[in-house]
Amino acid sequence: ADKKRSDTEKRKILQEAMDRFRRCESWEATARSRFRDDVKFTEADAYNMWQWPAEVQASRTKRPMLTINRARQHALDILNDARQSRIAVKIRPVRGGATYKAAEMLEGVIKHIEYASNANSAYQSALKFGVQGGIGYVRLATDYMGDDTFDQDVFIRGYFSSDAVLGLYLDPDIKEFDGSDAKFGFAFTDMVRDEFEAAYPKFKDTASSAEGGLGTGGELQGAGKVRICEYFRCVQEDAKLVRYIDPATGQEAIKTAAEIDKEMLAAVIDDPSTAMRQIVLTKVEHFKIIGDNIAEENEWPGKYVPIIRCVG
Repeated sequence: ADKKRSDTEKRKILQEAMDRFRRCESWEATARSRFRDDVKFTEADAYNMWQWPAEVQASRTKRPMLTINRARQHALDILNDARQSRIAVKIRPVRGGATYKAAEMLEGVIKHIEYASNANSAYQSALKFGVQGGIGYVRLATDYMGDDTFDQDVFIRGYFSSDAVLGLYLDPDIKEFDGSDAKFGFAFTDMVRDEFEAAYPKFKDTASSAEGGLGTGGELQGAGKVRICEYFRCVQEDAKLVRYIDPATGQEAIKTAAEIDKEMLAAVIDDPSTAMRQIVLTKVEHFKIIGDNIAEENEWPGKYVPIIRCVG
């Protein structure tokens, strides 16, 4: 549910998002230009002439220009080999009372999510752009399971065009190959103006007026579309982890101090078998930004930014 924040807090979040986006944009500018060129070069043919620079085409108006695309076949050799073996998630029980049976059950849940999401297409698309342009992405999202329920499910989303891939940004300071240590990320979506006004009637008069906002900050010139920014950020808070013997069950339990009833915590705190340590909990906040307005705010149910890199 949306949180009630003051206008000052909202302005700070918007400024933080803008500053971080500018960092991402500056850091990836050259790579993104080369990504677009590489994908076009790999997909070139005699009609689109993408392997011929514009200035060379201009100088050869009356001379033949042949395109013999040898790069495409090399890319397909890699992609076709990868398609022979399906990508799958494997869960291994290693600690905390985990069992082989529980791991099998969780794998079944994940297979259901992959089936419902047509995840194989998302995986193959990420791999394709990873091979052709150097990087592809897969996204996790939550949505209602139907129009007759309040239950939500997890879905795996893919990006099937180079423009869609270029609408994703991750923290430039990541160290992990898959970007799992990212502190923030952005996902931009372009909506047709009429669809946007139907979905967000409150913002139809302000979306195109916020020049200098995230991305274009408003309506795309000449395209009749509005750009929407999804901003994810990790927020950390200190907590205490407690390992204790539950008096009611006689079993060992591990919880944060905030999760334990105050009377229970007072009863077990002096027990010699009780152990405590300081930890840092991470939660992910999700903001939907239109122009210079926060249209929606939710807490993402996880501790990672749900944008996964596939690096070629």
